[in-house]
Amino acid sequence: MDGRGRMRLAVLAEQNFNLVDGSTVWLLNLCRMLATLPGVETTLILKEALSTRVMADDLPANIAVVEPTEIGSQSRLTPDEISSALENLEGKVGRFDRIIVRGDEFLSFLLADEDWAGRVIAYSPSAKPRLGASVPKWIADARQARAPLLTQSPISKAIFETFHDYPAALVEVLPPVVHGLPVPQPEMAAGPLLVYSGKIDPGYGLEWLCDLIDMPEQERGFAITVIAGKTIAKAQPMAVARFEALVEEPGPGISIRRNLSHSVALSEMAGARFGFCLRSSNYDGNVEISTKVLEFCALGVAPILNDTALNRGLLGADYPFLFDVALPNIARRVAEKLSGATEQEIETARARISVLAEMANSRSGASIIAKVLGEASSQAEPAKPVALRVSSHDNKFLFRFLDHAAHDPRLTLRRETWRGISEAGGALERTQSGEAIFCEWCGENAVWHSHNKPKGARLIVRLHRFEAYRDFPARVNWPAVDRLIVVSQHFKEMMIKAHGIPAERIEVLPQYVDCEGLHRKKRPGARFRIGYAGLVPFGHKRLDRAVDFLEALRAKDPRFSMIVRGAMPWKMRWAWNDRPDDRRAYEQVFERIFSDPNLSGAIRFDPPGSNMEEWFREVGFVLSTSSSEGCHTAIMEGMASGAMPIVRNWPGAADIFGDFVHEEAEGAIPSVLAHATEAGWEGRCDGLSARARGWDVEVFNRKIMELIA
Repeated sequence: MDGRGRMRLAVLAEQNFNLVDGSTVWLLNLCRMLATLPGVETTLILKEALSTRVMADDLPANIAVVEPTEIGSQSRLTPDEISSALENLEGKVGRFDRIIVRGDEFLSFLLADEDWAGRVIAYSPSAKPRLGASVPKWIADARQARAPLLTQSPISKAIFETFHDYPAALVEVLPPVVHGLPVPQPEMAAGPLLVYSGKIDPGYGLEWLCDLIDMPEQERGFAITVIAGKTIAKAQPMAVARFEALVEEPGPGISIRRNLSHSVALSEMAGARFGFCLRSSNYDGNVEISTKVLEFCALGVAPILNDTALNRGLLGADYPFLFDVALPNIARRVAEKLSGATEQEIETARARISVLAEMANSRSGASIIAKVLGEASSQAEPAKPVALRVSSHDNKFLFRFLDHAAHDPRLTLRRETWRGISEAGGALERTQSGEAIFCEWCGENAVWHSHNKPKGARLIVRLHRFEAYRDFPARVNWPAVDRLIVVSQHFKEMMIKAHGIPAERIEVLPQYVDCEGLHRKKRPGARFRIGYAGLVPFGHKRLDRAVDFLEALRAKDPRFSMIVRGAMPWKMRWAWNDRPDDRRAYEQVFERIFSDPNLSGAIRFDPPGSNMEEWFREVGFVLSTSSSEGCHTAIMEGMASGAMPIVRNWPGAADIFGDFVHEEAEGAIPSVLAHATEAGWEGRCDGLSARARGWDVEVFNRKIMELIA
């Protein structure tokens, strides 16, 4: 932050800004969008020195541009010199708060630098999993640094979460933005004109475009405009040579435009009815969203596209201008389809491209970027920051708050790590007067700080179920604790009764959930699937009760099944070898499941992982049969996803889940059967998700900030 409370942001990308193609247009539009953010000063660091200003001249005036030669590099900035080059730049202009980085090599070098790793926002359009291969180093480093990650599509987000184990809370979908265009145009252009705009690349449907150009205009049925960018001739030089021969003396109805600025190219594109966006089948597995496709949509021009999973997901399986490029006579099929398009097909296309254009507008993108940047983008002069020390042995239930605190200008954050919840000793550094101490877990950390709190410090302790039943609370000096946070009303009453803590000093604050990240469209069949997360330890989770419930439910409707997610007990020594009674109980349950045909085919076991957001898309109900819980975060997450909670009445459950609590889970069966009906299903899921908004991470963060302040 500068002296005016403004965030200083840098953008570093691998694109060559001297060229006009989809990736440089992406970079241009990103900068245009960043230029609109209040309280943010943006610097674009170029990889290549400018030899032409065909793209640079379209940058907003408030975007500072730095070329490699200005920061100690040659005409081209290489990954191995990026850290020193940035240090050189910061020596001239001041420290950057955050840097958005696109490019695996740049990311690898910056994430290896401890100082930069904490400031990087990674951008990756996609990361295709290579089965059997290790996770790319930059992803592993970014994951370790808990760097925010921007990616282009929900499919790509799911890949990062599922295959690369990237924390879902850190991944935001930011489609390529289309800045400064009408979004969308009221209707598609009236003429049957087809336009191609982009590089001359055999992989970009060049053969089929040539076939269309070579076709007599009367036979083709429409005129074609080609806005030619750079030429890629390495792979198939003969295809490029054919194109150049055809356009050297273009026939009737063919217009060739070269070396246009981006803004002029857009005006040419806007006059078309259809946009040529076919690609080689080699691109069919791609999960990147083409900037060019989004620009066509924003201009009211219907793109013609490969019939792929990505494109069907974006525009619908019934979008009329999807083409299977594996079939013969592509140019002929395109010509017949475009020249003979019906009004109904045009109406369908208009509706679909309008939705896609809205997704890509810069307002939506700006809100996503602002969320990632956090409250530091405010123009207001920040007050003197509060010194906050977070003391914990395990931050697994606090990651999102720590991410928030690390970038909140109202705080200076210091982390204090204890070896374990029972490891006595003390803080490595003495607490200072005026410092706020947040003890995550009421363990030895809370005991020590409560007996060593200096005058003028503020002490907040957060208690979970685990330590509530151990001796730690009895050894805490409670008069020194300014606020105790508990996860449910049940534990508030317990602490009042057991330790005489005044009720006004206890805050009930359940664990947070990421409501926005969890609320995703349910997959087909979800309304007949029960989700059950966590099965260890046995006496606590009671898998046998979950099986009882499923058996009773399937007796009413055999379409129901259950997905169990969590580590298997035999993979956990303490649960399998050290607890013989639990082991026998598990063995009995699994023998029951696999010996009963009514159960064995109806229960699926999934391994643990970080991609719970995607997992919850598969389930319409989430089940808790526990003997005790703190607040059972998995059930809260399930409800935020739109799944209906089914909760056995463990102590304190009714305070959190209300009418979803039953003495035994079987009592929920009539409600489950009614909820699973098809009519109104999606609306009921949305209603459940809305009811969970009180547990959202932003609500949690605001409350903690209030207590700290």
